[in-house]
Amino acid sequence: MPSSLIDALASLRGRLPRLRFCYLFLALIAAFVLSFVGLENLLGRASTWVLYPPAFWIALSLTTRRYHDLNKRAWWLLVLLIPLLGPIWVGFELFLRRGTTGDNRFGRDRLSAVHDYHVVK
Repeated sequence: MPSSLIDALASLRGRLPRLRFCYLFLALIAAFVLSFVGLENLLGRASTWVLYPPAFWIALSLTTRRYHDLNKRAWWLLVLLIPLLGPIWVGFELFLRRGTTGDNRFGRDRLSAVHDYHVVK
């Protein structure tokens, strides 16, 4: 694996735009399910426990960087502890809210940098 891919999946720093977050989160779920089924068929159900720590860490990394794109700290993930309403609220914020436009305290805005082609540096 290239180091940039590892950084993209494991880093807790920086920002992650909404569309890229959705793609990576769906890819994480698909990879987890396929790995789970494969390991379960090959080695039994107990062998699938090895999948949970990396999947949890990657999910934490993705959601943290998505909250950074919203100019919020990852502590907002504690809202998940509120039954029923917590997961709905976090899902709404992560999957439906637009990130902050321009740079914020967590880094530069990758989307505005792409469209800002008139600026001469």
